[in-house]
Amino acid sequence: MELRGVPVSDAESCYVGIRRSEGNNNEFRSGTKHGRAKAKFSRLMNADRMARMVFDSPAVGMQTLVFDPDEARDTLAQEEIGPVEQAQIVTRGAVRAIRRTRERLADTGEQFVYFGVRDMDTDGLSHWHIYWCVDQTHVDGDSLDLLAGIESHVRHVPGATDADHPATEAVKWDPNPTQTVEAHGADMSHGGPVHPSGRYVASSLPHLGSVGEMDSRAVRHGAIEWATTSKALKVRNRDDLPVEIKRLSEGGSSR
Repeated sequence: MELRGVPVSDAESCYVGIRRSEGNNNEFRSGTKHGRAKAKFSRLMNADRMARMVFDSPAVGMQTLVFDPDEARDTLAQEEIGPVEQAQIVTRGAVRAIRRTRERLADTGEQFVYFGVRDMDTDGLSHWHIYWCVDQTHVDGDSLDLLAGIESHVRHVPGATDADHPATEAVKWDPNPTQTVEAHGADMSHGGPVHPSGRYVASSLPHLGSVGEMDSRAVRHGAIEWATTSKALKVRNRDDLPVEIKRLSEGGSSR
């Protein structure tokens, strides 16, 4: 396996070296991959807290988008699909799924927020998780709206199949998130607990772990994201939401 012409193992070593160099540079530490990842993580945590606080009747949903690179390789008539290309293919599918889900939700109302993060499994395959929070007072959202995005992903992405996106696994929906929200660590000193789905998605951000603490999957994830041009984070907070939520979208979120 290669990463832009370099063996993946060599790319991982280079990535760890860069992360270590960034950590040792006190002057520019706030602008490092790790520093930016931690800042993004905090913004996503706050987006969940704020949305559930200001929505009259919040509901939380999560989508999981995957595809089989072997099937995609056959469909595209290619000998192989590398990790960067695999990440980009699944990201194009995520963009379509997000667009389709937004269209479904917008048909019944405009009050919702979302954030999606490209993650990596233990086999080194990229996939996406997208977290949604809607106000059921204005948005008649349910799992069918999230499944519409999944169906769009399956329909348009080579290698994405219905079998890999069963409703019980590809879509999670919690109509009463205040009953399942949990506190972890320093949550209470940073604005309160976060919904488990929101935490799960935000924790998939690349470069979030510290050098020496990252496992092999996190190193592989970071190295591939380092080599990939497409963004690993998609965020949109609707313009007509309270100003507190709109402010959370500032500072580098993709639109």
